Amino acid sequence: MALTKQNLLDFTNGDIQSLQKVYEDTKSFVYNTIYKMVLNKQEAEDLTHDVYVKVYEKRSMYSSEYSINTWINRLAVNHTINHIKRKNNFLSKIQEIRFFNEQSKEEDVEQEAIAVNILGRIHPKYRVPIVLKDIQELSYEEVARIMGLPIGTIRSRLNRGRKILRDIYEKEAKNE
Repeated sequence: MALTKQNLLDFTNGDIQSLQKVYEDTKSFVYNTIYKMVLNKQEAEDLTHDVYVKVYEKRSMYSSEYSINTWINRLAVNHTINHIKRKNNFLSKIQEIRFFNEQSKEEDVEQEAIAVNILGRIHPKYRVPIVLKDIQELSYEEVARIMGLPIGTIRSRLNRGRKILRDIYEKEAKNE
């Protein structure tokens, strides 16, 4: 069930049932975005929980001129980036994840591990736009709002990040 304007108004006024509706409507996308940034199920679950605590604490800052999804995803991305910076250990247990497709075929598992390994080796300022645009398939406008950056900067970082990914992949392929 989609959120109504009344749900959002009640949410900003602190109604717990409306918070539950917001959570149910947005949790899957938020979790998946966080998971693809931290590459660890338990960590993604913990960060998702933290994000919804922040969502409730900062509910008065939500403006109905923006989509609730965009606002929450911006909080999630910012919170996760801060976590990654603090942790400074982004790629622990990289071989355990299944990244691009939850229903991946056995022959694709190795390619997934390579792709995740390469993605994890680029700077978060390039990795986050790639995750949001290329993997989560958000529009440039949504990525720009979530990251709080101009669309031109997002396009630039995407181009640069994709080039870095290609360069690393080609280098890896030569070493095999």
